[in-house]
Amino acid sequence: MAGIFGYGTIFSATVSNVLTPIAELLDIAGLELEADDVDLTTHSSANGYRQYVQGLKDGGEVSLEGNFASDSSQVALKTLFDSGTTVAMTIAFPNGGGVWSFNGYVKGISTDAPHDDKIEFTATIKVTGQPTLTSSSNVYSAVLTIQDELAAAVEGAIVYLNDKTVETLADGVATFTNLTNGTYGCLIAKDGYVTQTASAEVNNANVLDTITFVAVPN
Repeated sequence: MAGIFGYGTIFSATVSNVLTPIAELLDIAGLELEADDVDLTTHSSANGYRQYVQGLKDGGEVSLEGNFASDSSQVALKTLFDSGTTVAMTIAFPNGGGVWSFNGYVKGISTDAPHDDKIEFTATIKVTGQPTLTSSSNVYSAVLTIQDELAAAVEGAIVYLNDKTVETLADGVATFTNLTNGTYGCLIAKDGYVTQTASAEVNNANVLDTITFVAVPN
C-alpha cells in the first residue's frame, strides 16, 4: 500500500509579499472542500427518490496547531488577522507529495497555557475561492539553510529564487515549494551582510543546501 509520511509538511502564508513558512507547527488539518446539494426532486421523480445536482463549492478551512514560539511568522499571522487581508497560502507535502495553493484569511488565533505543559498555539484559516492541488509528479522543494561565517543561523534574510521570495526563520531555513526541474538563480540579502548570489539545481529530487552568508566588514 502506497503512502506518504506527513513529517515535514509546511504551511506558508504571504507576509509583506514574501511566502513565509509558519514555525513550530505540529498539525496542519485541511483543506476541506465541500459542495452544496441542490434538490431537483419533483412529483415525477422516479420511484420516489430525491434527485440532486452539485451546487456552489466551498474550500473550507485549514486548522493549525503548534508550539507557541512568538517568532516573526506566528506574529505575522496575528497581523494578518488584524488586517483581515486575504493572501496567497500553500501547504507543501514532503517527498514530492504535492502542493495545495489557495487564497485565505486568518479567521481565528488562540493560545493555551496550562500550568503543567507547554504553551500551545492554534489558528484557523478560511479558504476563499478555488484552491489548486499540484500533482506530486515532477514537483520538488528546495530547503536552503543560511548561515554566517561561524555556522550560526541567519534569521530574517530575504532569499530570492527566480520569481519566488522567502524570509529565513530563526533556524536560518528558507523553503521553496512547487519547483520543477531546472536551474534557479538565487539571491540572498540582509542588512549587515554582503548580498550573495548562488544557484540551485532541481534534477528529479528535492534540494537541501547550506549557504554561508558573509557579514559586511567593520
